[in-house]
Amino acid sequence: MMNLDFSIGGDRWRRSDRPLVLVVEREEEELLLVSHILELVGCSYAGTANGEEAFRLAKTRQPAAILIEPYLRDNTGIDLVRRLKNDVTTRRIPLIALTVLATVDDLAMLREAGCHACLTKPYAIEDLEATLYRQFLAADRASEPQKAAC
Repeated sequence: MMNLDFSIGGDRWRRSDRPLVLVVEREEEELLLVSHILELVGCSYAGTANGEEAFRLAKTRQPAAILIEPYLRDNTGIDLVRRLKNDVTTRRIPLIALTVLATVDDLAMLREAGCHACLTKPYAIEDLEATLYRQFLAADRASEPQKAAC
């Protein structure tokens, strides 16, 4: 299991102001790719391929957003999304699915589970950046993250 936890970022945020994004992705290469993208858009990063570790990190680190792959090795990302949404300490964290699932039914299942947004792989860096900042701004304006269509 690869577990990455480090701060990175571009010029958009001062070091202490960069939002922490938790990435839950089963493939090590995807974790590394997303870490580079988050660096480009000025975010701090923590990543894991393990659903239980992701839940623990979400509770203890309180990230600004969670990027989640729906299919993990130890449990499904859908179960993790539901668990995060049902926990009082994590329910307000925006959840963004990064998925190869693209059918209407798949996307509806992700929305119903509690994802605020969905990006279908492969996605453009600009789309990920826009989705993250939409969620950050919505969280600043309201107690609940913005619910977006998947």
